Amino acid sequence: MRICVVIFMLLFNSLIMAQTEIAAYPQFSYSDETGFMGGFISFLRFQFDDYPTEIPKQNITSQILYSSKKQFNFSLMPAYFSRNGFYQIEADLDYRYWPSEFFGVGNTDYDKEGEKFTPQKISSYLHVKRKIARNWYILALSEFYHNELLKTQEGGDLENNSIPGSEDFSLLGFGSGIQFDRRNSTTYPTSGEIIKFSFLGYNSAFGSDYNFMQFNFLASKFFSLTEKQVIALSSKFIYTDTAAPFQKLPHLGEEVRAYPDEIFIDEKMYSLRSEYRIFPWRRKFLERLGFVLFFDTGQTVAQIDDFSRENIHCSYGAGFRYSVFVEDRFNVRLDVGFCKENSSFEISGGEAF
Repeated sequence: MRICVVIFMLLFNSLIMAQTEIAAYPQFSYSDETGFMGGFISFLRFQFDDYPTEIPKQNITSQILYSSKKQFNFSLMPAYFSRNGFYQIEADLDYRYWPSEFFGVGNTDYDKEGEKFTPQKISSYLHVKRKIARNWYILALSEFYHNELLKTQEGGDLENNSIPGSEDFSLLGFGSGIQFDRRNSTTYPTSGEIIKFSFLGYNSAFGSDYNFMQFNFLASKFFSLTEKQVIALSSKFIYTDTAAPFQKLPHLGEEVRAYPDEIFIDEKMYSLRSEYRIFPWRRKFLERLGFVLFFDTGQTVAQIDDFSRENIHCSYGAGFRYSVFVEDRFNVRLDVGFCKENSSFEISGGEAF
């Protein structure tokens, strides 16, 4: 947490030395999980005067959300790029008060009645990337995560402490990884690919209340059909080696749009995602407007042998894009998703992958 705050202060203090770009937009969405939700997302970007033009701009993204179900979330995400291009440091500071429903761990029945609970979370995530060769990087990762259950439903599994994570707990984890990145842009790639393998380990020796490791594999590919059209494909696999609090298990709803976050969670997860992206115009204001068609699929299981075609969950939909900064397509996205059991509507910053 202290390192993340230092990064933010360094970036903030540097604004007096650099030309800045600032943008802020309202957010509105609706889903069964949140009801009507509103808030703001803001972007601040700048670059130091002596930096080469090819170095990405320093940036700070912040987001505030509040829903009709009295859910509140605040996120602050600063990013720093070194002058020589060797280092990239990103942080995510997050506070979340989020009354929700718990449907259990596993490939549960979607129509199952959930038990109501109110968690409060404070977390900080630090991601350091060091270039070691052309397109190759090594990663250093750390996370602090503290969770409290302020309310639980009487007689439920969470009140009875029968589920890992149903008590107040703290985690401190460290990890590493390797990344191959040949994308032509980090904000809106139109060609190239990224392959990343990383892990985080949480242990009582660090002060964590749980001992487990989580491995993450990501592979994405981007194809330009024309100057204005892109096909984007992405796959992800997450492996948790032993019992972990349910809050830190993979949540399928975070990958497969239209599903609530809490409905399908388990120790292992894979997802496959695809998007058709287009910015059809090149005239003044219209060049900021783009559109997306998407199809997501995946599942979560306790053991790798449990993966099966019968338990695959899919969603599809369309999206609208507005480029906050046109030169590198830093976008606000609006996605409307549908699945067999549900639909969703969300606004967020940056591409889904």
